[in-house]
Amino acid sequence: MNARKLTRAGVRKGLIACCMYYSCLHHGCPRTPIEICKNFYMSDTKDFNKGDKEFRETFETSDKWSHLLKKTSESEQFFIR
Repeated sequence: MNARKLTRAGVRKGLIACCMYYSCLHHGCPRTPIEICKNFYMSDTKDFNKGDKEFRETFETSDKWSHLLKKTSESEQFFIR
């Protein structure tokens, strides 16, 4: 609401899932978008992708949080799990 956007239905669920995804990356326990979608009972990543678009638009201008958008997970991290 601070970004003056109202999201509904799948986009809102996808936005919450993206928050979880980037939180996992930030805290060093990466998960794939498919794993996150399964935890949120989403049938595919369509809503996740829509939520990711909103997430990026909201946080790309933030000095405090924009570094999250540049983080990626390395494939070795998934094999360690």
